[in-house]
Amino acid sequence: MNKFRKKGQIFIEYIIVLPLMIISLWLILQLIIYVYANNQVDHAADAGASIVAEELRGTTDKLDTMSNQGQIIDDLYVRLDQSLNNNGFVLFKKDSNDNDLTLNDFNKYIEDETNCQAALQDNNNVRTLCVFTKSVTVNGRNHEQMIVRVKVPFKVIGNFVPGLENKVFLYGNGAATKDISGRFQYYN
Repeated sequence: MNKFRKKGQIFIEYIIVLPLMIISLWLILQLIIYVYANNQVDHAADAGASIVAEELRGTTDKLDTMSNQGQIIDDLYVRLDQSLNNNGFVLFKKDSNDNDLTLNDFNKYIEDETNCQAALQDNNNVRTLCVFTKSVTVNGRNHEQMIVRVKVPFKVIGNFVPGLENKVFLYGNGAATKDISGRFQYYN
């Protein structure tokens, strides 16, 4: 009888420990994929900032005063999509039901850093795209940088946690120095 109890105890322990191990492995896998996807969004934001800085090369104008602002934002969106379209865990142009999205589905903040920060922190703003110019001082000289910030949902694998859909986000921050005419002056 004692042998039967011991087998039953082992079986009960196994039933308790197995789900905990599976959940732990699932969480570790999610964390690894999340870090990779967030890194990819960060690199895409950097590439996007480079595109915007290149488009504004030689001008001191801000993006919101440019006549071709729409084209610059479209180019930024295409560049971000090119960088992120191979990762199925980054819901950039798709929603959680695999429906296609466009640039109009994003909350866009152009030269509006304050509202951008608020939108990035708000869980109701699912997709956010911010582009603004920021002045930084390096070695006593002012430089303008194009800053790109992106917020998109993360697709959780095997989501069995209710309410988790569209609650886990990926954030990308990119910066590129804007080339101003006369910035590089060479003397003989």
